[in-house]
Amino acid sequence: MVGSLDGKPPRQLMEGAARNAVPLGDRIVYHAGNEVLARAFDPRSLALGEPVRLATGVPARGFGDGLFAVSATTLVYAPEPAGNSLVAVGADGVRQTLLPGPLRVEALTASGDGRQVALTMPRRSAPGDEIWIADVERGTIGPFATAAAEHGMATWSKDGRRVLFAGRLAAGGPVTLFEQDAAGGLPARAIADAPTGALLSVVEHPSGDVLLFPRVGTGNQVGTWGIRRHGDPTPFQVAARSDSVRVSPDGRWLAGTGTQEVVVTDYPAGARRIVISTGGGVAGAPKRLLQLPRPNVDEGGRLDSLLLYAVSPDGRRFFAAVPLTGALPTGYVVTQNWTSRLA
Repeated sequence: MVGSLDGKPPRQLMEGAARNAVPLGDRIVYHAGNEVLARAFDPRSLALGEPVRLATGVPARGFGDGLFAVSATTLVYAPEPAGNSLVAVGADGVRQTLLPGPLRVEALTASGDGRQVALTMPRRSAPGDEIWIADVERGTIGPFATAAAEHGMATWSKDGRRVLFAGRLAAGGPVTLFEQDAAGGLPARAIADAPTGALLSVVEHPSGDVLLFPRVGTGNQVGTWGIRRHGDPTPFQVAARSDSVRVSPDGRWLAGTGTQEVVVTDYPAGARRIVISTGGGVAGAPKRLLQLPRPNVDEGGRLDSLLLYAVSPDGRRFFAAVPLTGALPTGYVVTQNWTSRLA
């Protein structure tokens, strides 16, 4: 989107899953899929030229921006890692490889019984993400059939029978909240249309009656919002300054990341706001932690995103997407005079 300082309504500039667009005079450089692209741009007419590929194999961090930086003459980006594998670590510290990979896991969540793990991975044929379901006991993985063109991170209902996710029916379109039978066979059901500014994430409150999601509001601030399944469908704000949503098992507390710190808020009153971390942090699900030998989780590279691990609901198993040996990039690629490719 492009906005105007004179108060005119914003206009859509590009369709699709374009990330962190950088305007540079008469050019726009942006990330889409696993590519860095550039387009000619006229700031007056808002006309765009055809996209030109500057780099490929450029990953995004979780659901965030592409890992690149650009100036008028220089492009710098991180090369895409080779992938990761799905492992499980028990409370005794014993590690088991469930899926050797290579996978491209960006997020994962465990089902209520700990027998299945929902994985969010890049779409195979278009920009955006899609959901896969891994069977922990059988060691198999398969795509999760849904109706959405783009998906956010999947979460599970309390009974483990349904998978919930936020998605877009069309790339770049409005966000819809979905649920689908975890066993497959039945199509995804649209629960509600999320309001403008909603992000691709949704969590079901343990009561089963409220869906919680992050939303960009006034002043570009992200807060936690809710929609009731029954009764008044009007979205309501639950917590301010929180860009992720995790719910305690009893439903009384919400954990989120606000101003770069982990913050816990009481629910539903929202009267208490307790800062948990003091040196920066990202909110995880408030569950019992496992005391594990560091090498069991960290072997082959560090886990640099909260979304790359999950704890089973009983607290006895720890799932992680671990980078394959040698998979992490060891440096950056620097391209000088990138504008010559646009001639």
